[in-house]
Amino acid sequence: NVIIGDGAGSIVTSNTVNNVFVGKNAGGQDNDYGDANTLVGMEAGYLGNQTGNTSIGYHAGRGFGTTGITPTVGYNVSVGYQAGYGNGTRTDAIHNTLLGAFAGKKINPYSGGDGNGNVLIGYYAGHENVGDGNIIIGSGSTGEASIENQLRIGNADFHIISGSLSTGDITLGNNVQIDGGGLSIKNKGAQSYARFYCEDN
Repeated sequence: NVIIGDGAGSIVTSNTVNNVFVGKNAGGQDNDYGDANTLVGMEAGYLGNQTGNTSIGYHAGRGFGTTGITPTVGYNVSVGYQAGYGNGTRTDAIHNTLLGAFAGKKINPYSGGDGNGNVLIGYYAGHENVGDGNIIIGSGSTGEASIENQLRIGNADFHIISGSLSTGDITLGNNVQIDGGGLSIKNKGAQSYARFYCEDN
């Protein structure tokens, strides 16, 4: 282990190996089971005990892991101010990529949920998202609570592109321009069709 900073790795035991903790309280408090973590920043990975996390930034990855329990793998990447920050809670979330200030903050709050396998990019992207398998890109783009296997690209609640990663259905938020001039509709055995609407209210 490489440990630099006041309170960093404060509960490291002989079972805790191959870690890098840099910063005040980085990897501190209950990080007695986690291995192969790279935690850089004040309280980065604090209150955590998972394996294979990379947390860079103030409070990044704070709270990944359940106290007193040998963790399953973690393998979360949290980069940015409070990216993946548990807000004082514990989270069992694994296999997430969280990039941006507050990205994935409170990804698994007290209300429950797993919050596994998400890619959340942007300021506040996926804040309080507790579903699995989502790709959320954009400043403040949170989608709906507990969404799973969804694509959300946009700013705040306005999603330019949204879709299901399970079915492949895509919704575009406004006008679509096709510069190439061609439009092909292909099906998988069902009838192809196009509907045109002119609606008021």
